[in-house]
Amino acid sequence: MPGHPFPGGHGQRGARVAAGQQLKEKGGSCRVSAAVSGSAVAVLVCLLTGCAARQSAESAGQNAPDAAAQAAALASGSGTPAADVTKAPTPLFLMPDRIEVSDLTLARALKALDDAPTPDAHRRVAIEYRRLKVYDKAHEYFTSAIKLEPKNAAAFDGLARTWRDWGLPRQGLSHAYMAVHLAPDWAAAQNTLGTMHYVLGNGVEARRRFERAIALDASAAYALNNLCYLSFTEGDDARAVAECTEALNRQPTLVAARNNLALVHAAAGRIDLSEREFLTAGSRGIGFYNLGIVHLARREYSRAVAAFETAFKEKPSLWEANVRAREARTLARPLGPDSIRN
Repeated sequence: MPGHPFPGGHGQRGARVAAGQQLKEKGGSCRVSAAVSGSAVAVLVCLLTGCAARQSAESAGQNAPDAAAQAAALASGSGTPAADVTKAPTPLFLMPDRIEVSDLTLARALKALDDAPTPDAHRRVAIEYRRLKVYDKAHEYFTSAIKLEPKNAAAFDGLARTWRDWGLPRQGLSHAYMAVHLAPDWAAAQNTLGTMHYVLGNGVEARRRFERAIALDASAAYALNNLCYLSFTEGDDARAVAECTEALNRQPTLVAARNNLALVHAAAGRIDLSEREFLTAGSRGIGFYNLGIVHLARREYSRAVAAFETAFKEKPSLWEANVRAREARTLARPLGPDSIRN
C-alpha cells in the first residue's frame, strides 16, 4: 500500500519505490528516512517493486461503484465538500514529446475518448496520465469527468490521488472526502482517504480509514498492507508483522506486503528473514537490490557490494544496482576488508 504507508496504489511499482516516507500507489514512488539497522541509523531507503502500497480502484483491479452508489446523498457535516475544481499549477518538468503517441495504453484511452466522450472515458484517460506522472493533464481529465457527471465517486477519488501524488495532498483532501460521501461502501475510496491522512501526518485517522476499508471488503489486502506499513513507521514491529502476514494470507502475490515485511524484519535485525522475503517477492535481481539497500543502511558495505553485484548479474537492465555497488565499494575502502560498522 499504497499499493507508495504507502502501503496508494498498492505501493507497487516497476521502477523505484521508496520504503518509508509515504504510502504509495501503483506508479508512484516515495523516499524516506527509515531506521533499518540495529543502532537505528537513519538512512534513505529506496526499494524496487513496491513498498507500502497506496490502493486505487484501477490498480486494485476493482470496479468503480455504479451510478446508484455514486448518487448516494452527501452527508452533511462529515467532511469538507469539494470546492470548485480549479486548474492545477504548471508542472515542474516537461514530459517527452508526443507521449500520447509513444505510450500505447494512453493512446488507446485517448482513441476511446474520441469515439465516445463519456465521463468514464475521460476518467480512464486521466488514470493513464497519472500513471505517467503528467499530473496537470490527469487533473484536467478527472475534472472533465466530474463536470460531465458531478456525482462520479471514482473521478473524485482519482482527483484526490492526483493531488496526493503531485505532492499537494491537502489540496486533494476534500475530493477524497467527496468520493467517500458519494460511495460510502467503496473500500478503495476509504483507503485513498486513509493515505491522504497518512501523508498529512494524521496516523490515527489513517488507521481508522484503512480498517474501515477492510471491514467493507475482506479481500482488501492492500489496506492491510497499509496498516502494516503504518505500524512499522510507528515502531510497532510485532503488529506490523501480523498485518503484513495477514495481507499475504489474503493475497500471496502482493509484492508490496512482502517487501514491507522484509523491511520490518530488517529493522529488527532479522536479516536472514528479511533476505528470504525480498527474494520471495518476485525478481531475484530486484530482491538482491533491496537486500543491498538494507546492508548499505546497516553500513555493511562489503555485503552491500556483493548484493548489488548479484542484482546486476541477475538483472542487467537494473543499472541502479551497478551504481550502488560502486558507491558501496567507495564507502568500504576506509573501513578495511570487513567494512561493517556495528
